[in-house]
Amino acid sequence: MEIYSEYYGDGRKATVTRLRRSLDPAFDVWEVSLYIENRVVQRTTCNNEPEAVSIAESYTQGGDGNQVLLNEVINNG
Repeated sequence: MEIYSEYYGDGRKATVTRLRRSLDPAFDVWEVSLYIENRVVQRTTCNNEPEAVSIAESYTQGGDGNQVLLNEVINNG
């Protein structure tokens, strides 16, 4: 596992990590970890680097305002 890149936004952070699955790089996956104030709110994997970078950039630039901390409760009542 190696951190490929980190992205920062207003109270948000995203890291893109390359996960090596075997000696053949074709089997590698990219994990995107999304943070709010240094707390992980979501992790997702992608099959290619451009898609992972796109998710990270979009998140840190405020592209998804629906993220909440894992210990928060949403009450729609």
